[in-house]
Amino acid sequence: MKKPILFLWFLLAASYTHAGGYFNFDNFSGSPNAPTWAPAVVTIGPNGAAGEGAAGAYVGSDYTASAFYLPGNFLDQATFDSLNPIYFSSADSVFLGTTGNGPSDPDHNPYIDGAGLFFANDIVTLPVTGTVTVQIRVWYNGGGLYTTYDQAVAAGVNLGESNPVLVKLALIPQVPPNLDGLQPFEAGSLQPFQVGPAPEPTTFALCGLGTAAFLLIRRRK
Repeated sequence: MKKPILFLWFLLAASYTHAGGYFNFDNFSGSPNAPTWAPAVVTIGPNGAAGEGAAGAYVGSDYTASAFYLPGNFLDQATFDSLNPIYFSSADSVFLGTTGNGPSDPDHNPYIDGAGLFFANDIVTLPVTGTVTVQIRVWYNGGGLYTTYDQAVAAGVNLGESNPVLVKLALIPQVPPNLDGLQPFEAGSLQPFQVGPAPEPTTFALCGLGTAAFLLIRRRK
């Protein structure tokens, strides 16, 4: 009964604000009791930072999910990144449960305490309408130490990102759409949703110097 009640409340509130389009900001659809339920769970990747979760563990309440979006269709990751996607901080949602001790931990998973799942802010209204491309970016919040995605990036803690998903935003009185097409992370792979340490600034600096040197050599030749 959770979603229908929340949706009715949302319609009443939104009718006064006349904001933009809305969608369900969570990483699952349906009920955990349904046989076909396949949440796009989030786990710790094999290169996660020490003290921020064991490899393969479902992330818990010391992680937050953020929404980044662009109006239009930009499913190519490189294109999406190059257009400076908008960080919608109002959608930030803390994960459920507790980050466990790895894949063999029976107490912390989507079916027991909800670890790996989030839906705290559930229905999110963006200041736009029409079709948007949405990406979920995950970050270690340190139990409240890092309150924004940008702070997490600057701190160099565990980060992760989903595949971009195309969403046709709903308008009142339409039912909010889900993030259909969102992909889960499989422990040990390099697919979307892997959570690991943020790249150090020096890495990007060295890459930039190498590229500049290569171009300079070519120019002299």
